[in-house]
Amino acid sequence: MKNKFDRVMDYIDDCIFSLYDDDDIRKGIRDLIGYDSNSFNKCMQVVTGESLTDYIRRRKFYFASEQLKDPNNSKRILDIAIECGYSENAVFTRQMKFYYGCTPSDIRNGLAEVPNEKYHLIDFCNETTNTRVQNIIKAFEQGQPISSVNESFLTELYEDSKRYQWDVDVSFALA
Repeated sequence: MKNKFDRVMDYIDDCIFSLYDDDDIRKGIRDLIGYDSNSFNKCMQVVTGESLTDYIRRRKFYFASEQLKDPNNSKRILDIAIECGYSENAVFTRQMKFYYGCTPSDIRNGLAEVPNEKYHLIDFCNETTNTRVQNIIKAFEQGQPISSVNESFLTELYEDSKRYQWDVDVSFALA
């Protein structure tokens, strides 16, 4: 089973264009994991440095760019902009240029591409971020005593994972 963070990332992708607006996505997050979007937004900002609103906007641009570069898609740029929640093509274009330095026409003409920047919690638990836990485990495996500081850190990590119903990876990433 996926952790709650990754389930939310999948949920956002699955319903990015099927729900009416970002507020509906936020309500869906609450229903999915039991946290209101403000709580999840705080968690997301700690883990990614990005707000939930900005992340949703960037995912919309990514999926819009996939439609734009599809040669079999005959939708006008305005139609795609409306699907993304913009009532005017100019605002959509300006926002895409702000986030990615290109216009929808650039993408349609193959001159630019919007990267797939979907977050996965596993991305935050790499060698750089989990060195502390790795060192504690390595010391334990070598028969070295675990200091009271390390023991309290591991205990706190475990207790937080139970209290907030995150798996240990999520708790560690937040720590």
